[in-house]
Amino acid sequence: MANYDLTIPTGSNFTKRFLIKKSDGTTLDLNGYSATMQVIKNPGEFSTTVFTSGGGQLIMGGSTGIITLALTVAEVNALDGNFFKIEVKDGSLVETQVLVGNLFILTEGKTELEYLIPMVRLRIGDINPISYRYLDEWVKMSLIASVESLQLWWRGRYNVTRDGIVTRDEDYTYFETPVSEGVIEQKDEYIIVLMAAYLLLSGSLENSAYNVQSWRDNEISFSNLEGGRIRGDNVARLWNELLAYMTPPSKRLARPKKGSLWGYKGNTYEHEGMF
Repeated sequence: MANYDLTIPTGSNFTKRFLIKKSDGTTLDLNGYSATMQVIKNPGEFSTTVFTSGGGQLIMGGSTGIITLALTVAEVNALDGNFFKIEVKDGSLVETQVLVGNLFILTEGKTELEYLIPMVRLRIGDINPISYRYLDEWVKMSLIASVESLQLWWRGRYNVTRDGIVTRDEDYTYFETPVSEGVIEQKDEYIIVLMAAYLLLSGSLENSAYNVQSWRDNEISFSNLEGGRIRGDNVARLWNELLAYMTPPSKRLARPKKGSLWGYKGNTYEHEGMF
């Protein structure tokens, strides 16, 4: 049985091919086999969402050993779990579990910040749905705080509500892609993720500061100072990486602003948007 983490974006059809192999590493001949994909909400709690080869969502590849997962937009929207497993059944109705893994639903509406949550979790190493260190609500809150704190770094650019709805600042005119391709430009996503990760981990470091200690007696010694140093180093690395992409507002010259003199408005040397 193989392990594979599956990330599925919403808003479009989804296709993914899986090569199924036997325990000896050779390709499994799927002729005469059927397949089922079960979505799991939490350990021991199954979702009602089930995809099958009979239903057309799993396409069997015969001797190639390939199972193709093909989902429509509606079927993607029906996903409501954190894990998945794929089982195959031969002509004798013997079931074999061939694939299992984490399931990440990537919301691609790009007006809300939730679609960046998996990227934040990946950046801070919080990727096991069974034992997340941070709730989705806290990760989302860090993303909202990230956009708000970055407003001074890139002079506005994005506005965000307390619900995480992002809009482009009307006074910022230097966007390279149309809003139809996403409110947040792709090049800005990782910067927002970096700042969110920094805010999360720096808050966690502050919260655990009083628990960092070292002591010993005649028989037992205890120290978690190294763990505190590691957390501090991680926060410092995030900050330095952020500085590689952006210039802090405290280290930037004042932004020039164009004005007009009375009596000269509209003359031949007046150009809108010079600065």
